[in-house]
Amino acid sequence: MPLLRIYSARTNGSMSIEAALVIPILMLSGLGAVDASNYLLQNHKMESGLVSAGRYLAKSDNPQSIGIRAKRLAVSGRTDSGVNPVLENWTTNDVTITYLSTNNSQGLYRGGDQILTVKISSELPYQGFGLLNAVTGGSTLRASYEERIVRSGS
Repeated sequence: MPLLRIYSARTNGSMSIEAALVIPILMLSGLGAVDASNYLLQNHKMESGLVSAGRYLAKSDNPQSIGIRAKRLAVSGRTDSGVNPVLENWTTNDVTITYLSTNNSQGLYRGGDQILTVKISSELPYQGFGLLNAVTGGSTLRASYEERIVRSGS
């Protein structure tokens, strides 16, 4: 037992050992926070694009005829082709547009007998830095937006 007392009384190098144990954990936590923040930023960009496209369709006189332009607006922020997407690997094929009709024959809502809405949604695998995917087993960016079609003349 006197040998243990000698080692327990010595503190030389204890800070190095503690640092060697704690610093990797702190670095992983910091990098994980950065990766999670990047995920939230990319998801926000996707949502913002879908909101812009949904509003663009809702105010159109003929939303079905401008679907591809709305998809381009969601993906790149512009309606013309050949513009880089706001998210890497996000294409117009990843965007889905659905038109819904709600029966309004009882007159619960202002408008005619049918209330038309547009729903625009998208999914995209999250690439990120890899830490979030390592913890969750793979993450997907998902967003959708729905708005009543009001047409520009109404």
